[in-house]
Amino acid sequence: MQRSINIKKTVPPGKPYPVRRRHRRDSARAPAETFALPSDGRRRAAFQRRLTAWFRRHARSFPWRETRDPYAIWVSEIMLQQTQTAAVEPFFRRFLARFPDVASLAAADQDEVLRFWEGLGYYRRARSLHAAAQRIVELHGGQIPDDAETLQSLPGIGRYTAGAILSFAFDQPAPILEANSRRVLSRILADPKRPLGLPDSLLWELAERLVPARQSGVYNQALMELGSLVCLVRAPRCRVCPVRSYCIAFRLGIQDQIAGIQAASPTTTIHESAVAIFQGPSVLLLRRAAGGRWAGMWDFPRVEITHDRACTKRPPDLPPASDRLEESVRRSLGLSIRLGTHFLRFRHAVTRFRITVDCFLAAVSSAAKTPPKVEFGESGWTDAAWLEPSSLEAIPLSSPGRRIANALLAIHSATVGETRRQFLASPPRRTR
Repeated sequence: MQRSINIKKTVPPGKPYPVRRRHRRDSARAPAETFALPSDGRRRAAFQRRLTAWFRRHARSFPWRETRDPYAIWVSEIMLQQTQTAAVEPFFRRFLARFPDVASLAAADQDEVLRFWEGLGYYRRARSLHAAAQRIVELHGGQIPDDAETLQSLPGIGRYTAGAILSFAFDQPAPILEANSRRVLSRILADPKRPLGLPDSLLWELAERLVPARQSGVYNQALMELGSLVCLVRAPRCRVCPVRSYCIAFRLGIQDQIAGIQAASPTTTIHESAVAIFQGPSVLLLRRAAGGRWAGMWDFPRVEITHDRACTKRPPDLPPASDRLEESVRRSLGLSIRLGTHFLRFRHAVTRFRITVDCFLAAVSSAAKTPPKVEFGESGWTDAAWLEPSSLEAIPLSSPGRRIANALLAIHSATVGETRRQFLASPPRRTR
């Protein structure tokens, strides 16, 4: 008679069920064809040669492509994040003229760094660049590290930026993955079941297999340039693509489907009022708090009036009532003001926000006792200063703040005596 044997399954502590080992290539992996090019050494080398030959004939000229200086390459890569290439060049030249090396950047005051970054947006990049420069001077003797782990330990440097520095400056075979190269590789190595492209984890693995051991910087720049000039998001120019014979998406006719376009967020319309508040010859500036738009930059006091306007019958092309704006400033800043002339209206966009700004002159009420430092009733500001209009050129302002300052300086230089007081005179009150 056979005895039955009770086999007990070993269950790790804290697990209510046995752990099943995952297969190395589970159902989430791409089909075998995706791995064909990265795995075939001869085809991979031919792909690299054809791509880099095209790049040498068609590459655009930019100052950061004419140097192997890791500092200049690092600065350019940080500037190019989320910014159009053509817009970066004048900022890059101006920034390097003032901060030509790591030591000069590390020694600078953060406000000066932000002033030279002004207009590029995403100011956290500038603060991280400055902090990383200080750490490089402190920990690495002013020499930019040439290994990925150390580079990625610095503020603002992720895997892509580290790969760009290592390949462009040191010719190390480091992969890169940004918007253009991601789109190119997603189409060349396409999986028809993934219209938004391959997952990043898999793309990084395949990009690492494809990057050549030598001339990796030329190859990486060629990959990005192909995405910028030929492998476009919409209407890719496949007929002139030098590597279309390697492209799975082109062969299957699905290149338009695999574009990596995420659904656009709905836009939000905002209406704000900005107030240039004078106390004698000085105007009030506030520094924006960390975590919000234009963090660390100076700006003029602003009040969002979208919700107030929704409650009135006032036509949308008119600024808000003076008494409401004065009350908003009193609540938020603790200042009693007398509103003056409306001197500027402009519109601008920040990510998904479409913002209209009405700008007013104002003066602190004569009966008000102005505190030595503004007491903030709401979050969003961290510091305050009364400044002469002539000093506005030297401080870092938000992009809207710079537009207001330029208009204010034009008024300041064009008006004297009685005429200037006329600008600060209150307009007639509207009846509600």
